[in-house]
Amino acid sequence: MTSLTARLSFPGEPSYVSSPTATSVQFLVHTRLLPSGAIACTRVLVDPWAIHDVEFDESSRTKLRGEFERVLRELKVRMIPAPESYVAARIHDAMAVHALAGKTLTPTVQRALGFIAKPAGVVAHPARVLSPVADAAERVERSLALHTEPEVNPLLPSKEEIDAVGDYVAKHTGANAGPEVTIGFVDPTLKALREGIDVACTRSTLDRLALQLRDLALVFAGTRRPELALDAVAVADAIEAAGEGTTRPDQIPFVFGLFYKFALVQREYAKAQGPSK
Repeated sequence: MTSLTARLSFPGEPSYVSSPTATSVQFLVHTRLLPSGAIACTRVLVDPWAIHDVEFDESSRTKLRGEFERVLRELKVRMIPAPESYVAARIHDAMAVHALAGKTLTPTVQRALGFIAKPAGVVAHPARVLSPVADAAERVERSLALHTEPEVNPLLPSKEEIDAVGDYVAKHTGANAGPEVTIGFVDPTLKALREGIDVACTRSTLDRLALQLRDLALVFAGTRRPELALDAVAVADAIEAAGEGTTRPDQIPFVFGLFYKFALVQREYAKAQGPSK
């Protein structure tokens, strides 16, 4: 079998995507090799809903390595090599989402983004070459364990998704039975939690989670964890298919764990605060 490294390799100067954070913010670094040998870098800070910052400068491979080491050390975020065309497509997608939300970009930002040509057609995620994954069902079944990985552990649902689940559970189990208090200990609450997860996991939610997992597959492959890379791709495929007459989102252990993890954090936080007065 061809190694993951070989299957994920690509020609030319790499651009970069960061591993996702707890707030779904990511760094996209688009690079172009200049005739002088310098690298033109456009750094874009995004989340699935907006562009937050853009910087443009000329750099070098050495400077970029130092920058990425600092980002890993200080922010616990890994930068992942990816094809230039793919990173360009991600940036243009972010620009479209930003505009659709009625938000504008400053002239300086527009000039910086203007250096990035929009690729023709659809550019597939680099990790899609790993699909379909052998033993995918078994990998999905054990996917709760992915949350123990340091790059995955910070991931949490969005505030809107958390609120949707909390509102559903409260409505179906009583006003004082939020998931942060009773999750996992009362069967009706657990049933309502699972149903609430399915309500909260809209198509856009599932697409975001699948994208994050494919990005994480690149992280795992690049840090010599090939089995975890395949686990992440198998779960991404299952999440992408969820809600389309197949497995419900709450039945995917990784997805259930995402909300369960948040509920446990909230419960411990409530304990630490002590009883309300």
